[in-house]
Amino acid sequence: MKNTFRALSFALLFASVAAASSPPESLATIPVSDIRPGMVGEGRTVFSGNTIESFKVTILGVLRNYGPNQNMILAELEGGPLAHTGVIAGMSGSPVYIDGKLIGAIAFAFPFAKDPIAGITPIQEMLDATATPSRRRDAARLEFPLSPATLAAALPKKLHPVSIQGVSLTGVQFLQPHIGKQLIPIATPVSVLGFPVESFEHIAPLLRALGIEPLMGGATVVSSGGSQEAASPSPPLAPGSSVGVGLVTGDLQISAAGTVTHVDPDTGDVYAFGHPLFNLGPIDYPMTSSTVHLVLPSLMNSFKMVSSGETIGTWVQDRAAAIRGVLDIRPRMVPMSVTVSTSRGEEKTYNVEIVNDELFTPILIYASLVAILQTTERQFGSQTVKLSAWIETASQGRINIEDVFVEQQAAMSASAMVAAPISVLLTNEFEDVVIENIQVSLVATDSLLSARLLRAWLDSDEVAPGGTVKLKILLGTYRGDEILETVDVTIPSYMSSGRLELIVADARTLSAIERRESRQSFVPKDMSQLIRAINALRKNNRLYIRLSRRGTNGAIVAGEYLTSLPPSVIHVLQADGSSSSNFTPLQSSTFWEHEVVTEYSVSGSQTLYLEVNKR
Repeated sequence: MKNTFRALSFALLFASVAAASSPPESLATIPVSDIRPGMVGEGRTVFSGNTIESFKVTILGVLRNYGPNQNMILAELEGGPLAHTGVIAGMSGSPVYIDGKLIGAIAFAFPFAKDPIAGITPIQEMLDATATPSRRRDAARLEFPLSPATLAAALPKKLHPVSIQGVSLTGVQFLQPHIGKQLIPIATPVSVLGFPVESFEHIAPLLRALGIEPLMGGATVVSSGGSQEAASPSPPLAPGSSVGVGLVTGDLQISAAGTVTHVDPDTGDVYAFGHPLFNLGPIDYPMTSSTVHLVLPSLMNSFKMVSSGETIGTWVQDRAAAIRGVLDIRPRMVPMSVTVSTSRGEEKTYNVEIVNDELFTPILIYASLVAILQTTERQFGSQTVKLSAWIETASQGRINIEDVFVEQQAAMSASAMVAAPISVLLTNEFEDVVIENIQVSLVATDSLLSARLLRAWLDSDEVAPGGTVKLKILLGTYRGDEILETVDVTIPSYMSSGRLELIVADARTLSAIERRESRQSFVPKDMSQLIRAINALRKNNRLYIRLSRRGTNGAIVAGEYLTSLPPSVIHVLQADGSSSSNFTPLQSSTFWEHEVVTEYSVSGSQTLYLEVNKR
């Protein structure tokens, strides 16, 4: 079924390309060359609810080569609330007609302008920009482990000047000489529903860095008696209708809002915005119905407060001059179910769907999980979050994630631990990964379940090959309790005489030691290695024990850790120049490993030494 859906989506995409490059016969247009100052036309948009209203448009002129081979029609707007509000964020895409013929979409404005002066993107440029599909550019890679800093750093930079947003001066330090003097794309308002204030402030900078303005909002229809009622069905899309781009749907919602420029009755193609959303090229985002609750006047940039409705189609192109979509086709989303067992003994379940995208899927999963945890638990203070999750893929099987986080902002660390592997999967260089489902279970407690390694010792510092020594591990909890663990360490029978190194360490410390020994980060050579590496990620609630010997008998060969190789094999690999990129010698050979699982997030490390003597 999924393959049939994707084939149908691409068939519709390519079938409409040829028609999009020139105006359909049913669409009467006026080319830019025929536009003259003084012409008077009509614009259409929604100022309230779903009702399309008209406003007057007077042409002031045409800015030739505003961009490379691009033109901008300059016009003054009049009517409705525009004299009071100026050009409104959310009007992007509002069609403009002269003598009943479409000339383009309102898409640009001057920040802080006293009069509603707008830039109109010519309709032919909108058709041309969205006509040719091309391969999606590579997404920015996120470093692991994921953090708010790496998330923000990975966001794509817009090619046009930074937008002046609806409620903040994003990028003001770069635009001081130009504020109010330069036409910029009208800011895109984004309705954020279900996010508490704390998590809203956390994700808002991520969205603002993309040139869109997040607004806390919602959609509740209340009858005269005060009871909630279901919203009435939205009318069919028409030029001037408010329309949304869904990023997150379900129990949480993030949706960008704009205006429809044209709906092709023959192909079902929908054109909107007159400027890019993210300028990502081919996309697969939900097209949603949209309702305008109010227009909020602002000296900086007035904006529409909008809420999204049901999914009515799919946006398939996000280009410099417009976005384009098709009606009646649903995009493939990434469903995520989250169950939270709270510190108050309650259990809550949330279901959301995230856009399927190499860059935005992990970012939005991270933001959604932070919002859910901060809704059910506190944002700051000592707490413990236990995470258990699995990611179901179409062809690579299930990926399991498990960990314990004990820190001031455990919710953010737990959320990042789910988002990071998804980012790695979606941006891998081996094959496309289809994520079919994500299940997340979170258990929160106000108790600080942390412990540190107080001491580790052996009952003997000498052993014969094949013999066993007992390792004692003493842990101290946050409240001062002590836990004693005993582990039998068995020496391989083939072990030669000499000194062995026994490391007892937490996950982070042992990983740092291994990075120093290999002198490079692990780079998987194929998809199976990548999956194994994700499933084998070390966890905070475990102490790791490693028995090794210094030397050059270990190596990473073609991405595989081979911890005990014969010297002759090491010599051959080192001498073979052609295999140098697939061969990394290790500074020690590991002979035995063990994990001690605890209920705590443990920290600390200790190194012991053991002499092997043949008797």
